Amino acid sequence: MVPVLNARFAINAANARWGSLYDALYGTGAIPQEGDLAPGRAYNPKRGAEVIAYGRRVLDLVAPLTEGSHADATGYRVDNGALTVERADAASALSDPAAFVGYRGDAAAPTAVLLRHHGLHVEIQIDPEGPIGRTDAAGVNDILVESATTAIMDLEDSVAAVDADDKSLGYRNWRGLVTGTLSEEVTKGGTTFTRTMNPDREYIAPTARAASRSRAARCCSCATSGTS
Repeated sequence: MVPVLNARFAINAANARWGSLYDALYGTGAIPQEGDLAPGRAYNPKRGAEVIAYGRRVLDLVAPLTEGSHADATGYRVDNGALTVERADAASALSDPAAFVGYRGDAAAPTAVLLRHHGLHVEIQIDPEGPIGRTDAAGVNDILVESATTAIMDLEDSVAAVDADDKSLGYRNWRGLVTGTLSEEVTKGGTTFTRTMNPDREYIAPTARAASRSRAARCCSCATSGTS
């Protein structure tokens, strides 16, 4: 529940719809934080490798292959509207072809692959030049996951709209959420910056040649802003 008078909190709630699985795994206790897997101040490559392995297990759960595992992937491509996962010894298709619902970039070398599982989405981000992608056989740089969280923009219990100015602010912020234009100047750690809503995510339908926009909602944009 978010007080709609607080633009910063409202933006955070909207942007939290999508987030990095790699970041979540690395920074939380989902992966043990002791011994060789301890996070530490500097990047721990052993923890990073476990994060990537965990991410591949998630992909195997969300979109299992007819043969092999996403852990063995050396590349992803779109052939005649279907996702093909290249492996060192062969190529595999998805056990459920309908799990593949979109991509970005060139069909032969997409920069993103969108999967759907139980009504929610997972995006494989592919960038062979990225900090993680350049060490990955398939160029996978991150895996984004869509949350099922519902954010309630509160105009009652958690706000004190006592006069016309308060009400005007609340409705102005709400309008900004609807149009995707809400922004707020934030000072954090001695640095001032402008926090904005993330843009709509756009994908090419598996059988289409032209980009088709995801119409789920503006708040389904990738979390590129902080959430605190």
